[in-house]
Amino acid sequence: MQIVFRAREQQAALAWLRRRGYVVVEDRPEEPAVRACRHRLAAFLAGSQQEFYSLSPSPFLAQGTAFQQRVWAEISRIPYGQTRTYGEIAKALGNRHLARAVGRACGANPCALIIPCHRVVASNSLGGFSGGLAIKQKLLAIEAGTGKVNPPPAS
Repeated sequence: MQIVFRAREQQAALAWLRRRGYVVVEDRPEEPAVRACRHRLAAFLAGSQQEFYSLSPSPFLAQGTAFQQRVWAEISRIPYGQTRTYGEIAKALGNRHLARAVGRACGANPCALIIPCHRVVASNSLGGFSGGLAIKQKLLAIEAGTGKVNPPPAS
């Protein structure tokens, strides 16, 4: 398990956890890949970068069943700022009756920003989202240009 605190809260939180014997702290310098990931995330959340991560084919696609991989690949083709319904994804895969299975594949998504399942909605609502509907709404608002998020503080 990992818990992340803002830089200004970190020392107090670590002291509290140490006093209770809950933590072993490994203090290490940030690796360049972590720093690059943080910058990409900040740019994505600020709305200044349209893709959080792009790697084709993504190694994250290999984490699912053959059907899930097909669904995730189709979802990965939804352009930034646009949505598709579960039924539209099912139809693109060749069977409009697979909408519920598409929803289950979305729920099994191993990395929501790389495979942008937040762009998949129900025909009459937002549908679901493993991160919660408030986060789905916020991601869609960012992509629509109406809900930029302040970047996370640098550490």
